[in-house]
Amino acid sequence: MTVTDVYVVGTSNTGHSYWKNGIKTDLPSSCIEVWGIFVAGADVYVAGVNDAGAPAYWKNGVGVSLPITPGNNEGRAMSIFVAGTDVYVAGYDMNNGAYSVPRCWKNGVALNMTFSVIGIANSVWVDGSDVYVAGYQSPATGNAYATYWKNGTPTALTDGSSVAEATGVTVAGGNAYVSGYVEGAAQPVYWKNGTAVPMTVPGSRPSSGWAIYVSAAGDVYVSGVYDDLAKYWKNGTMVDLSTTTAANGIYESAMSIAGKGTDVYIAGNAVSLGVGYWKNGVFTRLPGASQVNGIFVK
Repeated sequence: MTVTDVYVVGTSNTGHSYWKNGIKTDLPSSCIEVWGIFVAGADVYVAGVNDAGAPAYWKNGVGVSLPITPGNNEGRAMSIFVAGTDVYVAGYDMNNGAYSVPRCWKNGVALNMTFSVIGIANSVWVDGSDVYVAGYQSPATGNAYATYWKNGTPTALTDGSSVAEATGVTVAGGNAYVSGYVEGAAQPVYWKNGTAVPMTVPGSRPSSGWAIYVSAAGDVYVSGVYDDLAKYWKNGTMVDLSTTTAANGIYESAMSIAGKGTDVYIAGNAVSLGVGYWKNGVFTRLPGASQVNGIFVK
């Protein structure tokens, strides 16, 4: 019988931590934000922000600061992917919280990315020699438009008529799948090779996709929210993750998704359940967790 290890990263009652099969490991105090997690062999990598305000990642608790664009002074690492001996990190840096610049680092060196004036990179996925990054870009004035990059070349997913953002990217069968949201859209979508694929919702409340996973069988899963409640979509059909009724002040989320075999894992929170993850819809509460942002299974 194959054993599956479930890793979740987030904020805890002792700072920032990751959990392996429900057991919490605290990250160093130099880690002031955590967003993404990747496990390669016995090595655990997390992406976030260090106490100098710089984008950084930690390998087995040892921090690695990432270079910032000359003239900028802060940043954030959002996602991490390890391929062989290469470490890829997606994120951004900025000047005093103003204009942000999308970044993808390979082994600590920023790769070339073409973008408008402003941008953010939220997610990175490596498929062979190809590097995919999801995020947004925008002109100095005007709406952000959802974008994904393949080897630094952007593909615009929206036209800028509404604020939009790409939040996650994965590659399966040679196809690029991207999650995200378009503000004010009547129907949420994900994108396959740049083409929008609609997802169902029961009404006209706001919705967004935060992460995407494609199973070996070809089923497309998107985790996210509808009407501020935790949901996921399988092949475009919405599935509830909680029994919560929408109301003012109620906020849930399904932040990250991963899978192994026929099992699907989603990290997030629900009002009646707490903070943790779902495996095939069954919730596990993580001790000490106050927010979870990333999940990885192996």
